[in-house]
Amino acid sequence: MDSSELGRIALDAGKQLLTGAVLLSGAVILLPIAAALLKDRRLVLAARAGLYGIFLLVAGASACLVTGFITGQYDNEYVYNYSEKALALPYKIAGLWAGLRGSLLFWSLILAGFSAAAALQHHWSGRHPVGRRLEPWVYCTLGVVLLFFTFVTQHVENPFEWMDMKQRLHLAQQMGFSVGESGHLSDGAGLNPQLENYWMIIHPPSLYLGFVGFTIPFAFAIASLIAREAGDYWIKVTRRWTMVAWLFLTNGVILGGLWAYEMLGWGGYWAWDPVENASLLPWLTGTAFLHSVMIQERRDMLKAWNLFLIFLTFFMTIVATYMTRSGVVDSFHAFAGGDIGTWFLWFMGAIAAASLFLLFYRLPDLRGKHQLESLLSREAAFYFNNLLLVAIAIAVYFLSMFPKISHDFFAFKQKVGEPHYNQVTAPLFLLLTFLTAIGPQIGWVKASAENLQRNFVVPGLVGVVSVLGLLGVWYSQDLIPTLRQLFVPFFYPAALAIGLAVFVLGTVYTEFHRGIKSRMKFRGEGFFESIASLFIVNNRRYGGYVVHVGFGLIVIGVIVSSFFRSHEALTLSPGDQGKVGDYTVEVVNDELSGKTTPPGPGQPFTKETQRFRFRSAAGNVVADLLPERHFYPKKREASVLSQPEISRNFVNDYYVHYRERLPGGEVMFEAFVNPWVNWIWAGWLIMIAGGILAIIPMPQRGVGLAE
Repeated sequence: MDSSELGRIALDAGKQLLTGAVLLSGAVILLPIAAALLKDRRLVLAARAGLYGIFLLVAGASACLVTGFITGQYDNEYVYNYSEKALALPYKIAGLWAGLRGSLLFWSLILAGFSAAAALQHHWSGRHPVGRRLEPWVYCTLGVVLLFFTFVTQHVENPFEWMDMKQRLHLAQQMGFSVGESGHLSDGAGLNPQLENYWMIIHPPSLYLGFVGFTIPFAFAIASLIAREAGDYWIKVTRRWTMVAWLFLTNGVILGGLWAYEMLGWGGYWAWDPVENASLLPWLTGTAFLHSVMIQERRDMLKAWNLFLIFLTFFMTIVATYMTRSGVVDSFHAFAGGDIGTWFLWFMGAIAAASLFLLFYRLPDLRGKHQLESLLSREAAFYFNNLLLVAIAIAVYFLSMFPKISHDFFAFKQKVGEPHYNQVTAPLFLLLTFLTAIGPQIGWVKASAENLQRNFVVPGLVGVVSVLGLLGVWYSQDLIPTLRQLFVPFFYPAALAIGLAVFVLGTVYTEFHRGIKSRMKFRGEGFFESIASLFIVNNRRYGGYVVHVGFGLIVIGVIVSSFFRSHEALTLSPGDQGKVGDYTVEVVNDELSGKTTPPGPGQPFTKETQRFRFRSAAGNVVADLLPERHFYPKKREASVLSQPEISRNFVNDYYVHYRERLPGGEVMFEAFVNPWVNWIWAGWLIMIAGGILAIIPMPQRGVGLAE
């Protein structure tokens, strides 16, 4: 059996495995219901085994599709559209999630894997009486979500479909491919050139893991309402599930910005594109949920609100999927639309109806022991933090959908651009940054004057001095041309945002300083031993502080890189120079400039290079860049792709997008000097590190997946 025959058999088998997953998902829904009616726990155990089986079936189907990519089964429509002979192996494997059909299968794979892991968690720690009562309804809820995704993948967007001979001959003629005696296509159309980037292998899986991860706490929340278990058991048992999902989603959102920055050539990382916004929606509501559950655990408050937040977060993951896969938004990143949008609308309606019905039906069971007693309290700060995060999510959603809304209701499509988003969200993000500073340090129940003075006076003064100092420096350097601009935009939002970020960093420093000093004084520990002890004793708390440090750095990086970047679009002959802010950029005339290189292994393109050299005002070389232009002879989406080049340090990024070489030899390019962009990426890594520290089971605490 040759590889081609193996690939064809694998794709046919994958279709059958996917059908089995659909049927088994239906059984997993029915078995817990039957177990409740018949009071037979064996049926619950059968549902658990069913979740293991679904994972094996979907994993097998995914492996079959990957086999089709590796063996070059170009008669398969999905493989044809997202692969070709010259494509490197990692991108052939990534073809699993490169298009709409494969991405739904990949989503089903992650969902089945998480569901099986949740079932295995119950196998390990299912002796808790509340856990026993929740278990069947958790499985039933997971079965419903699995049934939807596997059914839609199989019946609406099946990646295992073969093209008939007429389709193959038409494509072969159109693309200039040969067709063998057996009538099989000899090559594929290949990936969109924009996807042939290493972030393609990392970013989508991270984002999907974040989206799908919130399904587990959602299932436990639904189960807690059905079983009338209104306590905080479901929160404790899903705490790490929530944190893991949030970490992957955070990683996915930032990686999306990094991918855009390195690949698209416009010198930025966030353009408020609707698909970018879609990934932000569940992150905002999930962040609200993570903060809000602390109030329920500590003060037995906001039970109904917490359930609403996790319902909203899961709902937003489906909304984000609908936005990117239904064609309702205009975006370079979106998948092609089709009938799938209608299915997602029905599913979203069912989720909203079922969740809200259960929430209001069980509302009498959700009264807490305490109520909000003071606006100057940690509970109030966290609650207002929640409201702001939800408000930002709602605003971003409606701005993203407004072109669609205006088209459907007013018969014209109103475009919404970056200024509209900034105008609406900037004040909300500033308030959010302020609450990020005060929330973790203000006292529970009611803050005393001593608490406020001890925790906020010094960091607050540092923040105020930072604002005044920045305005003074900018004014002295003639960066503020008029008195009016001193207030907008230099005070609001630029200096104010940086001052609030410094306030965040100051409050975190105060908390660490106090904890380290206390352990050194009363326990006789050394400096580094004290830091380690803080994380061992309360890793959740201090890991959260580290996350806030990362957030503060991101705020500073975003403001500085947005307000003080330099950009010029230039057309110069080799050897000429142009100005970009305080820097000079030269189009270098050397042996690599204008050189064309033939395709290499795994490279379905030829490339042309051009060297650019940045010099400071003093004439020193600060960056030497060699961006490329890639030529794809058989691409339908884009025949030429310019690959930007970036030289980084912690102060500036020197960035060149080589656009075109004119017939006369002149070079068209865009040059950027972006200050402090790397503070954003440093803040991202610190946030991820803090989140990992917060969820690591520490030996002294004895905390596992379930508590």
